[in-house]
Amino acid sequence: MQRTLVLLKERNHYFGKFKTINESELIRLSGGDFSNIDVFYKTRENILNMVAHLEDMIEKRLNSNETEDDVTVEMKSILVETLKEKDRLIKTILAQDLEILDYIEKEKNKIIIDLKTLTTGRKALSAYQHSTPLHRLDEEL
Repeated sequence: MQRTLVLLKERNHYFGKFKTINESELIRLSGGDFSNIDVFYKTRENILNMVAHLEDMIEKRLNSNETEDDVTVEMKSILVETLKEKDRLIKTILAQDLEILDYIEKEKNKIIIDLKTLTTGRKALSAYQHSTPLHRLDEEL
């Protein structure tokens, strides 16, 4: 069971890294800096892959021949605290992810509005450019 506790703590360590990366990216996004978003998502993906690997290892350990007989009261207490810490980290990460998605959604909407404005401006310019030669022809006649 000791090895399982080590794996659980290591998983929490990676969740902590995930949370820290989110915090850093939230600072950038709040300043309107989206230049690091690809690296940010790739880093998150790598951490999640590591967490998945650790969870597989934990699952195998739990399904092995370990019994509760070798689990002391102290180990149970540490196990409970480790799982509570994981829950706290996950709740924080979920809240951060909602904030990140909100920043991305706002930026997406801003880009859509800018594109619509640009399209409208191009149409107006195109209409102006096409109408000018017709007026010149009328004046020449």
